[in-house]
Amino acid sequence: MSGSSARRHVVVGVVVATFVGVALAGWAAGSRVQSPAAAAARARAPEPSLIAAPVELRILASRVVTRGDVVPGESVTITGPSSDDGATVTRVPVAVGDEVAEGAAVLEMSGRPVVVIEGTVPAYRTMRPGVKGADVDQLQTGLERLGCDTTGDLGVYGDATKACVAELYDRLGYEPVPSSDTEATDLADAREAMADAEETLGAAEVALDDAAKGPARADVVAAEIAVDAARRNVERSTTAAVVAQVAADAAVDNALMSANSVLADAESTAPERAAASAAVEAAALAADVAARDSVEAAEAAAEELRLAQATLADLIAPPDVTAEAEARARARDALDRATAAVTDLEARSGPTIPFGEVVFVPALPATVSSLRAEVGDDAAGGDDGGSGADGLIVLATSALQVEATVSPSDAAILRIGMTVEVMNDGMSTTAIAGRLSFVGEQVESSGDGRQRGLPVIVDGVDPIPPAWTGSNVRVTFTAAATSSPVLVVPLAAVWSGADGQARVEVVDDDAGTVTAVAVEPGLSADGFVQVTPVATGELGEGDQVVVGENS
Repeated sequence: MSGSSARRHVVVGVVVATFVGVALAGWAAGSRVQSPAAAAARARAPEPSLIAAPVELRILASRVVTRGDVVPGESVTITGPSSDDGATVTRVPVAVGDEVAEGAAVLEMSGRPVVVIEGTVPAYRTMRPGVKGADVDQLQTGLERLGCDTTGDLGVYGDATKACVAELYDRLGYEPVPSSDTEATDLADAREAMADAEETLGAAEVALDDAAKGPARADVVAAEIAVDAARRNVERSTTAAVVAQVAADAAVDNALMSANSVLADAESTAPERAAASAAVEAAALAADVAARDSVEAAEAAAEELRLAQATLADLIAPPDVTAEAEARARARDALDRATAAVTDLEARSGPTIPFGEVVFVPALPATVSSLRAEVGDDAAGGDDGGSGADGLIVLATSALQVEATVSPSDAAILRIGMTVEVMNDGMSTTAIAGRLSFVGEQVESSGDGRQRGLPVIVDGVDPIPPAWTGSNVRVTFTAAATSSPVLVVPLAAVWSGADGQARVEVVDDDAGTVTAVAVEPGLSADGFVQVTPVATGELGEGDQVVVGENS
């Protein structure tokens, strides 16, 4: 029976026997050891055939002695990490009786450590960066107790936890296991892709900045000067056209006046009249040509002005950077994707705890109570590939205790919490104090059905030495004991009258009489019973009491 199962299934079969009850059973039995001669002797002087015993003053104690085995109250069995390729014990750094602290390696399997961390949730998977759960929580709590800060991870196997795991393995003298065989290459490729994306984005931003700057100031000034010059040219052309028109109109008017004068002169000849008419026509034609040329010149000047103004407007208008902005946006998206890939890969990369390299133990420090692992054994628990049901190492996670069995006839004296003496005959000459913590139901043999007794568990008042693990020890239960010396008589000396009062018969050799003295029986042990005279002074140490008669 293990200590933990016993405590969880306590069926207390303790019979609390009062001192008076135990005593009455003794003296009741003793009252039957009264011969007729002894009864008759109560009324007359004692006969030589009476057997008397002295009243003694002593400390009386009721004890039961049995043997038991020292076992851990609770324990954890370590079987080693599981592996498809098998695992072999390559080093055993502990011995039976060693105290194992948190963060210590208790085994080395195929060159890898098996480390103990305090926790109630058993390890059930490989703990790798990025995962979360109760196992990760208690891993982080254990790392905190070992002095490494993981509070920045908030229950996730993050950067702080990775750093602490790496520190733990380094302290133990081992390299941590990476998240994958290609971890370093994958990270390098992802970071290179991110660097390329950063470079592409930089080039796109430079192009966008250049496009957004607009023309040089000198080009704008030149365009402004060109506009001013074209505007002045328009003004000059307009003025020249007006002047030319006025001159042409004046020439036509003069030609008409001359022609009219010739035509009005009766003496003018036909040739003179023809010449005058031709002069008018020539003046009109010249006027038309001049007007057309001036208009064309003005229109050309106006066109030059419009072109100069358009050029200036193009220069001073906000630049169109749509293409460059789109290129930059695409580059930024590519960088975001590359950065996210690196961040995700970094979060999932780093020191990993393979399943089996950390064993969670309910309480630490613990004691090595059993060690079956030897260098060369496999994870199954032996070099012959056995079942390994007993594991490689058993750690006692609570104080050692003693498991024993008490016969049904002795069980009545047991009570939970009573003090027990534990003696390891083979290892110590000094007993240690224990305390009865459990009394189970009566157990019968599965073979012949005979009663075997009641299982009991004794805890040490002070811790039982680890070196006692597995020892068979002597266990002494003291059911009751008087605190100081008391008057005791043999059980056979006490008898009960018809009134139910317990009495003893005191022999007075000098007077030759036997006197019945009423007493109150107390604790009974080792064939004696404590007695207290009802009337003070009627019974004392050294008095002789009748216990029977000679045959």
